[in-house]
Amino acid sequence: KLGKHYMTGKGVEQDIKKALQLFMTSAGHGYPKSQYILGKFYRDGIYFKQSEKNATEWFNKAAKQGDGNAQYALAVIYARHRNAPDTIMHSYAWFSVLVSRGHPKAASGRNEVAKYLDKHQIVEAKRIAIKYYTNYVVPFRKNKKSNDNTEIQRKPKETAPKKEEYNSNVLQQNETESEEKTEHE
Repeated sequence: KLGKHYMTGKGVEQDIKKALQLFMTSAGHGYPKSQYILGKFYRDGIYFKQSEKNATEWFNKAAKQGDGNAQYALAVIYARHRNAPDTIMHSYAWFSVLVSRGHPKAASGRNEVAKYLDKHQIVEAKRIAIKYYTNYVVPFRKNKKSNDNTEIQRKPKETAPKKEEYNSNVLQQNETESEEKTEHE
């Protein structure tokens, strides 16, 4: 928070250099919000030279600590690589995780990237999504009764499924989509 105050000049004299130092220190110590902010700066070319590689690195660190905003940023970055099926599968996986977290744009993102994957790649992407959900969402819930800890705006009374429900839902979706593709072929 102190870095943000120096960035905006709220309560302290504005000092961008000091703010960036604080963000870098905090991110280096593993604080996901600072990692996400640095990812945004690199992605957008703010205060640093624009670098998708550096942005992805910082977003990845934050995403693996349960930061939903970083997970969404990664899904979007990966979605740009339409000629790289392995990368698109990771985009699909992150979007799937975000659907379970109630992100309002995740389903449309997942549907869009699905167009670039065959049915076998979608099955693999769903396996990756289960791994991501299990490793990068469940352990970071602030309140074990709550299903999420993101700052993503959620629809009222909508909750993410529990791990077992998520695995079952993903596998059911896989069977339904496979049946639909078979019917269309």
